[in-house]
Amino acid sequence: MNFKGDRRKSASLGKGKLATPQQVKNGALRTLKQVQATKRADVGLWVGTPKGSVFHCQKGKWSIDLCYDPQTLYLSDCTSGISVLGGAGSGKSFSALNPLFLSGLAQGIPGLYFDIKYSTHSPEDPAPTALIAGYAKRLNYEVGLFAPGKPESLCCNVLDFIRHPEDAAMARQIAKVLYLNLNPQALKGGSNPFFTEATTSFLAGVMLLAKQTDCPDLVMCRTLTRLPSNQLQAIVDAQPEAIRMVFDAVVDVFGVEETYGSIKATFANLLSGLLMPDLLPAICGKTTIPLDLDERKILICGSDAERGEIVNPILATVIHLLTNRNLLKPRQRPFLLWLDEISQIYLPSAEDWPNIHRSAGLVMAIGVQFPEVLEKRYGKDGASRLLKACATQLVFQANDIADAEKYSKSVGNRDVEFDTRGRSRQKGGNSTSNTEHKQSVAIIDPSEILQLSQGKAIIWNRGIGDRQGSRIPLIQTIIIPEHDLKAFKESTADWETLKQQFLKTALPHFTQRDFIKRDLALISAYQEICPDLPQAKTPTSKEIDLDQLRQDAQAFRAIDAPETADLLAAVF
Repeated sequence: MNFKGDRRKSASLGKGKLATPQQVKNGALRTLKQVQATKRADVGLWVGTPKGSVFHCQKGKWSIDLCYDPQTLYLSDCTSGISVLGGAGSGKSFSALNPLFLSGLAQGIPGLYFDIKYSTHSPEDPAPTALIAGYAKRLNYEVGLFAPGKPESLCCNVLDFIRHPEDAAMARQIAKVLYLNLNPQALKGGSNPFFTEATTSFLAGVMLLAKQTDCPDLVMCRTLTRLPSNQLQAIVDAQPEAIRMVFDAVVDVFGVEETYGSIKATFANLLSGLLMPDLLPAICGKTTIPLDLDERKILICGSDAERGEIVNPILATVIHLLTNRNLLKPRQRPFLLWLDEISQIYLPSAEDWPNIHRSAGLVMAIGVQFPEVLEKRYGKDGASRLLKACATQLVFQANDIADAEKYSKSVGNRDVEFDTRGRSRQKGGNSTSNTEHKQSVAIIDPSEILQLSQGKAIIWNRGIGDRQGSRIPLIQTIIIPEHDLKAFKESTADWETLKQQFLKTALPHFTQRDFIKRDLALISAYQEICPDLPQAKTPTSKEIDLDQLRQDAQAFRAIDAPETADLLAAVF
C-alpha cells in the first residue's frame, strides 16, 4: 500500500516469471558441461541434436562431441527424475521421451525401455521399439527384446533371480509384484487381506520348492500346486526352517480343505493366464535377456495391447527385478529407465527410485496422460509422490481444465498495470483524474494449456535459471531438426532386419514333452520325501502336441470362482 508522500515502488502482486534467453542458455551450458564430464550422477540430455555436433567411433564405440545450438532443448541434472505429461497425441513420446532416450544412447549409456505400443507397430505408425532398436544397433549396442507372446522375444525366467532355494526375500519380492499386478484390486483394498497374504506367501514358498528341481520356473510352480494337499504338506515339512517360515500363512490350513482349496484356487487362477501356450517360451526355461545392463546394452520390454492384463504383470515384475539388480551394485555408467504410460503397470518401488538411486546414476523418465490415470494404479498419495520425485517436468497439452489450472498455478502470476480515467463536474468546471491500477494475472491461462499445439510444452528443469533461482519455467515448441528426422527414419527402417535376427534366436514352442519333463523333475527332486508321488509317463515322440497343450491351458484358465465346489474339483 502507498501512503501519501511514499514514492517507493508498489509491492509486486505476482511473483511468477518465465525464463529469459540467458537463463535458458545457462541451462544449456550446464548440460554441455555434464555431457563432457561423463559423471555417473550428473547426466545431461537433449532434444534435437545440435548442428555442428560430431559423432566419433573408437574401437567400435560411438561417442558425440556436443555443441551449443539455441534450437536444441537441453536438460541438465536428469538423475533427479523426468516426468512427461499430456494428452494422447500431444507429442509426449515423439517430442520428448524418445529423443531424450536416444540422446542417452548417443552418450553410450545403457538402459531399459518399456514400450506400451510394441504390438501396434505398423509401417505407417511405427512403435518406439523400431526407432530405438535401430538407432542403438547403429551405435553398436547389444539390444535385447522381451515381448512375451511374440516369437521374436527372448526369455526371462523370474525364478532365475532367486539365488538359491532359501532366498526367501527375493521369492517374496517376486511374488508380491506379480500378485499386485495380476490382482489390481488388492492395491485398493478390494481383496480379503488374509487371502492376499496367504496367496503371496504360497506363491513365494512354491517358487522356493521349484528352485530345488531341475526345471525351476512357473510351470513347475503350477505342477507343485496340483499335488494333493497331504503330499505338498509332506514336502514342506521336510524343508529347512527358512523355507517353512514362508509357508507360515498357509501351513495351518493344509488340513482344512475348504480354506486351503480357496488359497490354492486363487493361486491357480492367477497363474492360469500366464501359462498360455505362446507365453511360455518367454517366461520358462533359461533366461536369455541381458541381466546386467552396462557397457552399451539396452533391453526393450514390449507390451501387448490385446493381452495387456496378462503380459503387463510379467513385464512389471521383470522391470522391477532388473532395475533393482542393476542399481543395487556398483556402477560405472548411468542407467536409463524409460516408462512411457507407467500407469499400465505397478512398480512398488518406483516412487522411491529417483530419490534413492540418484547417486547410483538412475535416470528415470515416466510418461503419463494425466494424474488421475496414475492415481488409479498407484493411489492418490503414491501418484503424488511419484510425480514429486521428478524434478524435471514437461507438460504438453492437457485435456482437463482442473489439470490445466494446476499447471497454470505452477507457472505463477505476473503483474499487469493499467490506468483508469475519471471525470467529475464541479462548480468551477469539469475535472479529470487518472488512477493507476495493478492486477495479478496468470502467466499462462488454463485455457491456453488446453490449446497447446502439438509439441509445445511447459518445461521445468534445474539447470534453467541463474544464481537467484532455478527451475524457472520455460514455454517452448520443441522442434526436431531435419537431420534427426532423417536419422530416425533410417533407424526405423532397420527394424524388420533386426526382427529377423531376433527370430533366429527365438525359443521353440512349449510341447507336451516339456510338461512331462517337469513332472519327471518333480519326482526326481521329492520322491524320497514323498514316495507316493504319481509316476509320469516318459514321452516317446518329439512332435509338438499343440492340441493337448491348448486343452491343458484352457482347462487351467477355466478356474474363475475360488469358493465353488466345481472350482475345487477342477483344481484337484
